[in-house]
This record gives sequence, structure tokens and C-alpha cells, in this order.
Amino acid sequence: MTLDVRALRYFVQVAELGSVSLAARALNMAQPALSQRMARLEDHLGVQLLLRSPRGVELTEDGRRLLEQARIVLEQFRNIEEEIGRDAGELRGSVTIGMPAPTANALLIPLFRRVRAAHPGIRLRFEEARTVSLLEGLLAGHFDLAVTANEGESGRIEAVSLGRESLHVVGAAGSGLGETIEFAQLFTLPLAISSQVNEQRTAMSLIARRMKGQVDIVLESTSLPTTKRLVADGDLYAIMTWSAVAEEVERGSLRAARIVNPELPRPLFLCQVRDRRHSSAVQAVAAAVQEAAAEAASAGTWR
Repeated sequence: MTLDVRALRYFVQVAELGSVSLAARALNMAQPALSQRMARLEDHLGVQLLLRSPRGVELTEDGRRLLEQARIVLEQFRNIEEEIGRDAGELRGSVTIGMPAPTANALLIPLFRRVRAAHPGIRLRFEEARTVSLLEGLLAGHFDLAVTANEGESGRIEAVSLGRESLHVVGAAGSGLGETIEFAQLFTLPLAISSQVNEQRTAMSLIARRMKGQVDIVLESTSLPTTKRLVADGDLYAIMTWSAVAEEVERGSLRAARIVNPELPRPLFLCQVRDRRHSSAVQAVAAAVQEAAAEAASAGTWR
């Protein structure tokens, strides 16, 4: 192998997260593949970089030296992209952003159009992931920016509120759902929820317990499209945000009722790492995210 930027980026993520499995999840790659890349990097350099144990990995002295130098090299690459773009009279560089699938459903297209129109030299890289993976990837340096449903527990995360969405009950076109639905009515419905949003399941369970009822969750799924197809067939109802189903509701294939008494709000944040130097390209994309979010809120895409 050759010592390239990608290998350094992979190593930095493993080192900062202290776990190959967590780094693989943040990178959206298979753990064996990442383990193999780390082994090949050690073979290429002729030193041991990582001390492996069931609890994760720790850096050797050589590993700590490489981490320090790798961070400098990656920062220099970002500076090169920015400086060349500035000399050409426009912002240039690659910006990686991640967000959950339902949020991307509403935000990605207007974001792309804004960045493309104002900064054609910026190359966007986008990935869908659940909030926990987005925050891990952000800290590991895989993402420059992330739109998440919470701020995480790390003091290194700087989060800006983008607003909030309310959770809805989604049913087939002939389900008879109105504009709103009482939380207590959920006790009578077979429900599907996302298995990637633990907070949603926890909040519903706590509310149901206080109301001396029980929600009947018959499906947990990571696939938004498949869940929506099942709902459209009339087999079950789903708990989703409006942005996840707005297009289907407009086409008339699904109906969505906002949950009330109590409502189930889902906040959205734009997150970046507080102690990391961000290029002008990253700052420009961050501004475009906030503009696109404000536009989505005013247009009713988020409700």
C-alpha cells in the first residue's frame, strides 16, 4: 500500500474513537475491511501503531507520533484546497456532511442547490446515518458538519438549533387519519418505528406508562422506503416526521396526523467540532444549511 490521505484519515478516526468498530460505523464501512487497512498501514510503516484489546484500541508511542503528524497533514490538505480556491476567486474544497434520512428528504436538495449556485467550486459529500453515528463520525473527523436530533454528550460539539419537527402517525391513504391524533389513540394501533432512534422509543414508552397504556410496536426498521411501502399497503401505522412523508402525503398515497396531548417534538441541530479549524468552504456550507432549514420551516416542509 501507499501512505495516502485516506489511510491517514482512517487511522485518525480509529485513534480518536479508540475503537475499530466505532470508526468503521462512522466511516460506513465493514469492520474487517478497516482492520485490514490498519494492519496494512502498520506493515507499510514497519511499526505497531495500535494495541488491541476487547475494550478497543490504544495508541503505541509510534501511534501517538503518527496521529500528531496525520492531523497536521490532513489540515494542510484542507488549507491547500482553500488557498487554491481563494486564488481562483472562488471557494473550493470538499465538505462532508451527514444527516438522518428523514431530514435529508427535506433538506438535501435545497442545500445542494444553494451551494451549487453560490459556490460551484465546493464539492459536497453527503451521507445518511443515525444521530449517534453522525456524532461519532463528526468527532472522528469523518464529517465536517452534521445535522442531528441531539447535541451529544461531548463538550467538543458546537450545536446550532435549526428548529424542530413534530412526530406524526402515518397511515395508508384510506386510513381516515385527520390533521391530529391524541397520543392515547396510539394504544389501539399496530405501529412501526425507526430502530435507529432510541430517544423516540424511550419517550413513547415513558408517556404511555404515565398514561397507564402501552404502545404496540410490531416493527422496528432501518429502512424508511420499505416502512412507507408497508404503511401504504394498510398493514400498519408508523411514527415519522412530516419531512419523511411530505411527498407521499401530497401525492395522496399516505396520510399523516400530528401527535398531540402530548406532542412529540424532534429537535434538529447543525453540529460541528468546536476545537477544530473549519475552512471557509465548511463555513459557507454551514451557512447554507441554516438558510435551507429556515426555508424548509417557512415552507411547511418541517411541521
